[in-house]
Amino acid sequence: MDADGLQSLLKCVECDSTSIALEAGSLHCGDCGRSWPSVNGIYDLRPRSRLPLPAMYRDPHFLRWQEELAGAQDYFYRGNRLIRWVQNAGHRAVARMSSSGPDAMTLDLACGDGAHRPFLSGTDNLVGLDIDQPSLEKLRSRFPDFLVVRGDCCRLPFADASFDRVISVASLEHLIHLDFGLEEVARILKPEGELLASVPAEGGWAWKLGRALTTARRFTTRQFDYRRSNAIDHCNCIWQITKALSRHFSVEKRCLFPFRVPSFHLNLIVSWRLRKR
Repeated sequence: MDADGLQSLLKCVECDSTSIALEAGSLHCGDCGRSWPSVNGIYDLRPRSRLPLPAMYRDPHFLRWQEELAGAQDYFYRGNRLIRWVQNAGHRAVARMSSSGPDAMTLDLACGDGAHRPFLSGTDNLVGLDIDQPSLEKLRSRFPDFLVVRGDCCRLPFADASFDRVISVASLEHLIHLDFGLEEVARILKPEGELLASVPAEGGWAWKLGRALTTARRFTTRQFDYRRSNAIDHCNCIWQITKALSRHFSVEKRCLFPFRVPSFHLNLIVSWRLRKR
């Protein structure tokens, strides 16, 4: 997909107009006059006003973790074989569970630096969205044919019922305004569209043990408390996410990794295929 194709999907995040046009390298709303520039080839479609964040996001350990994000992404996805195997479990599950065809209009929500791109076939009907500009620039350097935009999950810049499929891997655990984000996903999905979501079993015994043996050892220093920053970063546990999903969607399929035992405590990753209620 190119910028011309993107226009047909867009909705103004300020006035809800769908009269969006590409002019002189920027996207413009024909009704309210809002303009969104392209920054290093990525359109910044964030709204002027965003939902407020709690004070915990100013915690120095959390801010330090944000500075380390690029290195952490490399550790999770390009580190040792075991870490990669676990980290990619959600991507594998989502790819297997999808019932959409290869031409489905797809949104990779909170796409980061493109971890899910290798699990998708084709880019003609694929859009990625994330709020972190450095991650998006890294994605574009790895996958130049992947159209991505900068945006807010709680105020998506897309028209109602514009996507056949939304993919969300390892992102819902980070979303402080989770219900707002899920309402937006439901809004942009077509009536028969699907949400494919995967998250770590945050709060479960297996996940806590895995963190203690891997990331906590890798990132904790005398100056940096990884567990504290992670408690802020992963603000939603698996039980909160499960309840929130059930408020907005119907579950068609659920997959647990690495065991089939129906317990969040004994598994590391939980994945779903969901439909709008």
